[in-house]
Amino acid sequence: MRKISTFFAHLRELARQEGWPLEAALDYARELGVCAVDIDSIDIDDATQLGRMLEKAGLEVSSICFMFDGDAPALCEKNRHALEAASVLHPRTVMPIPGFFRTQTPEGRREERMRAIAVEKALVAEILALGLIPTMEDYDHALSPIATLRGMQAFLEAIPELQVAFDTGNFRFSGVEVMEAFFPLRSRIRHVHCKDRLILSRREEAFAQRYGEGKDAVDGACLYPCACGRGNIPIGAILDLLCEDGFQGYLSAEFFGSAHMRETLRHSAAFLSMWTER
Repeated sequence: MRKISTFFAHLRELARQEGWPLEAALDYARELGVCAVDIDSIDIDDATQLGRMLEKAGLEVSSICFMFDGDAPALCEKNRHALEAASVLHPRTVMPIPGFFRTQTPEGRREERMRAIAVEKALVAEILALGLIPTMEDYDHALSPIATLRGMQAFLEAIPELQVAFDTGNFRFSGVEVMEAFFPLRSRIRHVHCKDRLILSRREEAFAQRYGEGKDAVDGACLYPCACGRGNIPIGAILDLLCEDGFQGYLSAEFFGSAHMRETLRHSAAFLSMWTER
């Protein structure tokens, strides 16, 4: 079954923008057909209390993500916190994200990548032991070892158990067209971050006021957040292909930086419902 999810951080920001209590934002999401939230472990203080709040709103936890340090032990305090939260909240997937490169040389980065792969492999084993699915996404930061398809494939080839959380909007950051990345990763996709983006040739204050916080791509274009189906990313074509594959999982609407969280979520949920009702 395909279900609509969104990010817990979006609902917290929605509540701030509207002057609502967080519980009202959770209820609003559920009324729109959102069934679950993706959440970063840094936003989890008390997993049991959070679970009760979400349960009251009728929401599940679709995914927990956390960024790890490739030079730290796999079961350091920060990573253990994320895994313990996962054991309480029972998300479908858990996504350990390798931290950023510190060196500039190819040799130095190769060594950093190998250390990060070793930590990721150990974390994947811990996630599998919890009965959950370990995933990796394309991360839109120039210093991320997984900002490109090639970077992701290095981890996926080294760790066969690792699956893909496919982010529809992040490959454009590094200059890769999303359909070029989709086909090599298609068979391992278990979770989808449905991120549309308005791709504009330049950054302007008027665009920021209208759309929200933009992100500069490596080719100089500026990527602005927008509701699913209202930007330049072919999300519909990707979801059509996943439906053909029999994909069952969460379609998570993502729009960090949106200046209008309430409307962006409403339009995104309506758009994604076309693929949950098939």
